[in-house]
Amino acid sequence: MGLKYGNGMYYGTRGSIIQTYYRVSTKREAKAMLPLLPKEVQASAKNFLNNSSGKYDSYSASLDTSGNTIIVMENPGRVPGSRAIYFKVIDKNGKSRVYKETYDPQGRLVHSKTKKEVK
Repeated sequence: MGLKYGNGMYYGTRGSIIQTYYRVSTKREAKAMLPLLPKEVQASAKNFLNNSSGKYDSYSASLDTSGNTIIVMENPGRVPGSRAIYFKVIDKNGKSRVYKETYDPQGRLVHSKTKKEVK
């Protein structure tokens, strides 16, 4: 799983992640973990969490080898066994992008797109 970007990194895969800040199952727990993130990205991460529904069942935040903070939220899909995964990638300068990946019940990636890019 994970998106491949122009720099060849796959977000969401172990190869690009050098530190995991947290992995929890509720929005409330994720918001409580925000102080673990670098101060420069806390506001952006909080905004991402605040704009999500309560239907997500997995939240995580990690640091990649490029110094980007990656916030991930996973949402069970309407089709049993399917999932939607949202990634917010925040670089060292505070620029961020939001991506979405959709997986079918067999775990195959069926759709991915950039949801939002903030410069």
